[in-house]
Amino acid sequence: MNKHGGAARISNSIDFSANINPLGLHPAAQQALASLVLDSENFSRYPDAEASSLKALLARFWNCDSASVVCGAGAADILYTLVSLSGGAKAVIVEPAFTEYEAAAKAAGCQIAHFLLKESADFAFTEDDLRRLPEVLRGAGLLFLAHPANPTGVTLSFEMLSAVASLCEQTGTLFVLDACFCQFSPDAETVVRRLLGSSARFPHLVVVNAFTKYYGMAGLRLGYAIFSDSALASRFCERQRPWAVSSESVRCGEAVLEAELSAQAAPAECDQPQECALPPTECDLSQARAAEQEGCGAGEALAEPGTRSAPEACPARWTESKKTARSDWAEKTLACITGERNRMYSALQRLSLRCIKGNANFILFQCAADLSSFTAPDSLVVIRQCADFYGLDASWYRIAVKTPQENTVLLNALSKALSFDVTFPESKTGPLDAPGKKKARVIMVQGTMSNAGKSLLVAALCRIFAQDGYRAAPFKSQNMALNSGVTEDGLEMGRAQIMQAEAAGILPDVSMNPILLKPCSDKGSQVIVNGEVRGVMSARDYFAFRKKLIPEILAAYRRLQDEYDVIVIEGAGSPAEINLKKDDIVNMGLAELVDAPVLLAGDIDRGGVFASLYGTAALLPQSERKRIKGFIINKFRGEVSLLQDGLEQIHALTGIPVLGVVPYIPNLRIDDEDSLSERLENVEKQETCLHIVALRFPYVSNFTDLAAFDRLPFVQVSYCESMEEYGECVSVSGEPDMLVLPGTKNTVQTLDWLRQTGFDRLVIRKARSALPVVGLCGGFQLLGRCLHDPEGNEGGFPRNEIAGLGLLPVETVFSVSKTRRQVHTSFQKTDGVYGCLSGCAVSGYEIHHGVTTGLEEQAVGCINGSVLGTYVHGFFDEEEICRAFVQLLCARKGIAVPAFSEYAASRNQEYDRLAAVVRESLDMEALYKILSCDTMPV
Repeated sequence: MNKHGGAARISNSIDFSANINPLGLHPAAQQALASLVLDSENFSRYPDAEASSLKALLARFWNCDSASVVCGAGAADILYTLVSLSGGAKAVIVEPAFTEYEAAAKAAGCQIAHFLLKESADFAFTEDDLRRLPEVLRGAGLLFLAHPANPTGVTLSFEMLSAVASLCEQTGTLFVLDACFCQFSPDAETVVRRLLGSSARFPHLVVVNAFTKYYGMAGLRLGYAIFSDSALASRFCERQRPWAVSSESVRCGEAVLEAELSAQAAPAECDQPQECALPPTECDLSQARAAEQEGCGAGEALAEPGTRSAPEACPARWTESKKTARSDWAEKTLACITGERNRMYSALQRLSLRCIKGNANFILFQCAADLSSFTAPDSLVVIRQCADFYGLDASWYRIAVKTPQENTVLLNALSKALSFDVTFPESKTGPLDAPGKKKARVIMVQGTMSNAGKSLLVAALCRIFAQDGYRAAPFKSQNMALNSGVTEDGLEMGRAQIMQAEAAGILPDVSMNPILLKPCSDKGSQVIVNGEVRGVMSARDYFAFRKKLIPEILAAYRRLQDEYDVIVIEGAGSPAEINLKKDDIVNMGLAELVDAPVLLAGDIDRGGVFASLYGTAALLPQSERKRIKGFIINKFRGEVSLLQDGLEQIHALTGIPVLGVVPYIPNLRIDDEDSLSERLENVEKQETCLHIVALRFPYVSNFTDLAAFDRLPFVQVSYCESMEEYGECVSVSGEPDMLVLPGTKNTVQTLDWLRQTGFDRLVIRKARSALPVVGLCGGFQLLGRCLHDPEGNEGGFPRNEIAGLGLLPVETVFSVSKTRRQVHTSFQKTDGVYGCLSGCAVSGYEIHHGVTTGLEEQAVGCINGSVLGTYVHGFFDEEEICRAFVQLLCARKGIAVPAFSEYAASRNQEYDRLAAVVRESLDMEALYKILSCDTMPV
């Protein structure tokens, strides 16, 4: 492993060797990166060699002169240039310390003097050390000291740091104070700010910091130093390599500082500013001790010489009249680090391990037992073995403070390795819990099988809770579906959770579905995490990887906890898939992580509901079975009284009551979970006058694009996956009035499928007969002249040119990048078949791989005769578009346009209908009692 930690990138490991903020990259930096990527011109210009705007922001943030600030590619880059200023003089390192100090000093030809702090004092800097230091500093060009120190996390008081700085002034030694971890501790940061405020007294002081640890920007490499002497800063810049930091790093740093400065209050003031122009500082510890003995009181100190006429004019204690304000992100970071660090200290002590009490985002502990298995990159958790730190041996280890769930994994792994019969539960307060806020109530709906009706039950409960005055939100940790949508901020999530959010009356948020799996072949799926593509994985690779996603899941869940009163979680498949239970993150595994009571739903319409309920419960271990607080029998057709005997028996057999029997709800027009939807089963309607045929591709996606037509009683929407099925549909419902090529997760393979089935010839023939043919997203790409897949991103192997159906004058080139955006525009003036669309508003979202050329600028899509293609999902949901197409098809058929209600209004009516049925069917009093429990007995 790399000696600095962070090199372990094995998918099965949780890396505790690198001390990065567990919240990850600062949100402002994330947004800045996204905007940079969208504008390629940012990468074709040289960066500002001086990083002037960033320096100005840093000066504002730390209340110093911008001329004293320098920037570099991380703190290490700053250190290597700094040591060159010493001219090879002796370098003193306060140990144990970051190993890069010695490496940088040796590179500059410096002699190294190790100033080892005492293990008996837990490596704290004591007054005895202060007395020893002058002798060591004699002839030294540099002193390296960290606050908090790495690997101990120990901090120094302002008095102690001032005394060290004073000694460096006496010997002319450059005092390099490494403050890279100070912002993880409010007290440590305050000390640094006070020291910088006294910089006039310490011209040899330079404070080194970086965006690496605290702001989660390790990969962007951005560090800086603040010199007390601006002339020394100029000398540094003369020796620094040109263009030391990139445009991307500078912009992200600026974005972070702008966000944090907007929350930061005015500089701290003295208790009596009219008497004291500057914050008081202390000359050295001896004077402070003398003042204390003379009655100044605890925490008081002498005034800055010359700032006031008499000590009694102003208490020497330096306090803040205004507490420095912090952003929400900073508060969450502090809450996570402080709470979890204290929990981990207590847990490690229970394991009889000696811990060094520090104030950073890591913990140093000593263990006599061999923990070498924890330092291997392929172990479950990876920790930092500290034998290469001066003054430490192989019995010392350093661990990062990470998310509550990850920390629990480590603690339990250590307990097992050390043969302790101790199991540590996950912390009940996480990094995103708002301080003092009561947690949201939670209920989870699981099913005995796929398509048991979980999605609609969750939607119904969200609607019911919203109707009852609660802010409710859906949550599904992992969703495998080709039906997806895009949020307002351009992130991709499952369509089912978008539907459930709509039922709850709230905007969809990617936190409601942090993991989305989109099958793109028989063996592989695209993995989307927090709305962003992570890559394509086989089932085996994903199962090995998925436990690494637990922190992402919990972070998303806690974001919802902060905002909502009730969270309704949806499981996936069945919790009793015993071959898949290991590292489960979506059913009982998730229920345990978030301490959720469970309702288990069974589909009686398929038969065997009592066996499936009993068998599911029987296959679960006792701890999981206790989480099931009630059964729900779903999709019942008939008289409920006939089930009564069975309901009583299943209760007697399992000890789990039946909370209700939900009847089958006919013609419910609400977006479904996936391709198991009844909508694809071609249920025939009565008295239809329009017939729309959609091709059912092997990887059909977003079939809900036709929901606006499917809900109309006079429109029959048929889905056909073979020419034989197409023939059957035509014989029953007549020739189609419109042919639709829907979205697909794999356009290239779908094109091959079209040719194998003969649908390619059908589409071309219908288009030539002037039948309206519409391609949506992948279907739009299929209608073009040519597809280019040079890297095999769609088809699995490179294919430079694949002839499309040739019905639209466009070509598509596939790449790894993915377009995700919401669309709000309107049609330009159109002629011919689609003249009725002129000026119509268009709303929806784009979500596709591939760039299509041949489109006019700002065009919604492409039209050629009766063929129309568009990338916009939800295209027909817009009322103007839907009505225009109904009028077009009716006019072609020579029939009057039937009256119909707006789609948005009908959706709301359907949600209310669903909620009314479920409310009437369930024992809502019992359900609310389940929700009132703060913890689950296990």
